[in-house]
Amino acid sequence: MRTSLAAFVLALLAACSGGTPPPETPVADRGLTATSLFCAYGGVGIVPDPLPPGYETQFASMVIAIDNPGPPIPAVSVAGLTLVDAAGTALASLQRVDHVVVLDAVEPEGPTMGRFAVYLNAEGRPFDGTLPTGHTIVRARVSLDHGPGAFPAHCRLSLAGTSLTIEGGLDGSWPTS
Repeated sequence: MRTSLAAFVLALLAACSGGTPPPETPVADRGLTATSLFCAYGGVGIVPDPLPPGYETQFASMVIAIDNPGPPIPAVSVAGLTLVDAAGTALASLQRVDHVVVLDAVEPEGPTMGRFAVYLNAEGRPFDGTLPTGHTIVRARVSLDHGPGAFPAHCRLSLAGTSLTIEGGLDGSWPTS
């Protein structure tokens, strides 16, 4: 209790004297949690030969559920997405964020609705960068710097504006032609 009071008094004195205010509480300390729901990667199919400069041929999509018990968090964005092998070695990494959407409704998997259809086909609305209070499901689609070469074991997504890095198993790859 005395330590908290002392920290408060020091912060108040610093603010009154024009000093730098104490840093904001890190997001991880606010109880923010996330879980991977789905991850897959694949190519675009038939491509021009030779490839024009900057032509993207490899993509990945990852769906995560984020629980934010605190106030909304602004300026959240995808900082990285990496496909990794069982040993944790990077096989392919983020080249460019294609789009990030919030999935307001996700149909349950069933006999006529497989995992890929549930997560890749679900309609979403653009993510505006503010993580609201409560439960949010987000799908990030990114282009990769190259094909992974070997079948990845995991996907790893990091979010700027938070200290979250979410890792989950790979659900598969989509065909390229």
